[in-house]
Amino acid sequence: MLSLSYSKLVATPTDTSWSQVYNAGNLFASLSLSKSDPEEDISLSSVGKDIFSNLQAEFFTLEQKDLETIKEAIKNSTTSIPPEITANFCIAYFKENILYLFIFGKGKIVMKRNKKIAVLLEKISDDKEILTASGFLENDDTILLQTPQFAQDMSEDTISGALDLLIPNDIAEALSPAMHEKDDGGQAAIVINYKDPLKLAHEEPQTEQDDTDSNDNEVVSPPLTESESIIHIENEVDKITADNITIDRDEVDIIINDHSEELQKPILRPSSGSKLSTLFASLKLPFIKKKNSIRLNHRKKLFLSIAVIIAVVLLSSVLLTKQRESDSKNTLLFASVYEPALADYNDGIDIKSINNVFARDDFLKAKNQLLEGKDKFKKGSKEEKQITELLEKIEAELGGESIGPAIKPKEISLGVNDRLSVAKSNSTGRGFTKDQNGTYFVTDKAVVSVSGSTKKDIIKNDDDWEKPVGLSTYQGNMYLLDQANGVLKFTAGSNGFGKSSYLKKPPSNISNSTDIAIDGAVWILFKDGTIMKYTRGESDEYKTKGLNTPFRNPSRLFTNIDTEHLYVLDTGNGQIVKLTKEGDFQKQYNADILKTAKEFEVSEKDGKILVLSGGKFFEIPL
Repeated sequence: MLSLSYSKLVATPTDTSWSQVYNAGNLFASLSLSKSDPEEDISLSSVGKDIFSNLQAEFFTLEQKDLETIKEAIKNSTTSIPPEITANFCIAYFKENILYLFIFGKGKIVMKRNKKIAVLLEKISDDKEILTASGFLENDDTILLQTPQFAQDMSEDTISGALDLLIPNDIAEALSPAMHEKDDGGQAAIVINYKDPLKLAHEEPQTEQDDTDSNDNEVVSPPLTESESIIHIENEVDKITADNITIDRDEVDIIINDHSEELQKPILRPSSGSKLSTLFASLKLPFIKKKNSIRLNHRKKLFLSIAVIIAVVLLSSVLLTKQRESDSKNTLLFASVYEPALADYNDGIDIKSINNVFARDDFLKAKNQLLEGKDKFKKGSKEEKQITELLEKIEAELGGESIGPAIKPKEISLGVNDRLSVAKSNSTGRGFTKDQNGTYFVTDKAVVSVSGSTKKDIIKNDDDWEKPVGLSTYQGNMYLLDQANGVLKFTAGSNGFGKSSYLKKPPSNISNSTDIAIDGAVWILFKDGTIMKYTRGESDEYKTKGLNTPFRNPSRLFTNIDTEHLYVLDTGNGQIVKLTKEGDFQKQYNADILKTAKEFEVSEKDGKILVLSGGKFFEIPL
């Protein structure tokens, strides 16, 4: 659980300078921009917003956030700054109890720890190098990110005096008058205070214990006043019973009123021959047994009543201590489940207006964390209710059930030359494709052309492929996906087809490939759900983002030059997933027939998906 509070300071912009501070989740930044010519037709605020947008896009796509990866993200987010503009950027990222710091351009970052103030990082040259630092945080550390204009205009005494305050809002209010004394639009700072969640969780009040004298003959009890004793008895017991003795509450009240001065005296331990009840033996308090003909005097009744009170208090204290220990462990466990999920949820909320795909990734990450930890808490407990409430918010952002609504496909019939009809009637086929000239499929022995009832081997396997799994055609050429040899390209010519290897460097996991599709680029699907894109035989970066559920046994991939999106048949989840060609999740179609589907194809122009499953053809509307 990360506990951060912060406050912002930003000056009024001028014709030549502008500043802003930024926060998204655990990421904080202060930025100032300036230009020498006020007539220059460049909007500083627009450039600043682009920088923050770029930083968000770069930062929130990082799988591993550390000093080097964040530095690279900052570098990428500042490459498009116009040369006429001077930019100064201070960034802080909090990861558990580690603080990462970065300065691009100029800037200054100071910290107050305990009563000491020190400069953590400062850069006075405006070169393009990014200065970095990192270290461990301690409870109640306060960090101040300053633009160089703010640092120059603010005296050390002013900073020191403001940081004597505890709350970021108070610190900002103390610094604000000095900042506005100068007409400098580049002044900006953000104050951040860190609280150590483990330290807060363990700060519980100490349980006071009675002091016991080392003398074997007596135990010293704390002094009680008459009113305190009466209140305890009235609240705790109506009668005090021990063996054959019963003392009414009214009688105890009288005893205390009569002998209140004796409450200050020590209680004697029993002698070795005295009999102790089971309850009192462990507490080592006196117990008095009444004989048949002996009535307890007032003093003994008083001791007995006090013994019961102390016993109740001590027993309650033991139970309370155990309960506190249990509550503390439960609090820490809840924090380890809930707080990271809440942070990811808040990150998603912060960026959803800029990039919905990145936001979905954050929401899904938060959801998985909560689902994994939810069963660790009792049903109906406040922790379980909080987790359920946050899950409901996340589901609302994701748009309802993560697996998507089930669809009822319509059974249809197809012509004999259609790609799916050919797939149905040729069980030895390992991959099927179609162009304007015909339909084709690959077997272990050949690439076969189909026209009506006529089949013709157009490419024979002369030990060219071993484990074919996919076939695609583009501009008359055939591309065969082989789990042993990668992608083989067969170029059409007057004397047949000439063979070459398409991939300049086949991926190491080519044996796990499942299908191929071509739209100008070559797309390869793998069993783990990875999709790789190749252009002119070279790998192009491609990564799926925002999936509701990870792929589980994806078997077929579809796209072509007339299709705007990528479509993946994921039989493990019983779904077809629609993706952009940049990797962003768009939609999913869930149906039971998809769990046993063999082939499918998509016509975006006609707004439908055709599926071959269980020897039947089905249509799903897009």
